[in-house]
Amino acid sequence: MRCYHLVLAISLPLAGLWLASCKSGTTSPEQPGQLMPLADGNYWVYDSYELDSNYKRTGTKAYDSLYMGPSMALAGRTAYPVFHYNRDDTGYESFDTLYYSVDADGSLWQYMSLSGEFLDIEVPTIPARWVKVTTSGSESTWNVLTDSATITYLGIPLKINLKAIGSKAGTEEVKLQTGKVYTAQRFSLTLTAEAAGFAKFTSTVTESYIPGIGRAKSYATTVMDIPLAGIKTKGGTESVLVRYRVAAK
Repeated sequence: MRCYHLVLAISLPLAGLWLASCKSGTTSPEQPGQLMPLADGNYWVYDSYELDSNYKRTGTKAYDSLYMGPSMALAGRTAYPVFHYNRDDTGYESFDTLYYSVDADGSLWQYMSLSGEFLDIEVPTIPARWVKVTTSGSESTWNVLTDSATITYLGIPLKINLKAIGSKAGTEEVKLQTGKVYTAQRFSLTLTAEAAGFAKFTSTVTESYIPGIGRAKSYATTVMDIPLAGIKTKGGTESVLVRYRVAAK
């Protein structure tokens, strides 16, 4: 199950299972109307790039992919498990399982928790829940998470206020490797973790979805700001769809 990580870029569904056997081209039938088509056997493969403090590609590249399994029941919803794999230039590999669900109106949800570190101190895990990733409704923003946690830093208790907001982010034209141009719908999720007056972590993920194909692009940025220490670090990741398969309906 995927978690948000406070010290890393949020990587909402950006990674997946490496499909070493996929050699059959880059296109497939589309499923009109579904921003992220959910069906057993669908897959998406991405090139992912690390971004530096100026949000430029560093040259470090990773291979991400998603492979979707059969539907199942999870926490009151019909869910689709998505097995993912990530491999970077150094050969480091990681595996995870994501869970997606879709409303009748097409709004996409992901089952996830929040964990990680703040100022190098482990933050108590926020329990897993369904999180809205995209919306087909009229709202322009929606609340994903409002919570708090307490850590002890140098013997001092610090309350960390956690907040995540989802939002519509307009549209953009996306050109796939086939050369075809699509109009993609964009959605952002911004997570903040703040110890008031001391330190603040902000991460924003903006993802572009092509109806009937799925997520085509993702751009994630992070900022860690500790004003009293004069420290401000930035970074991020960028992912681009290079191959996919969605089952025809």
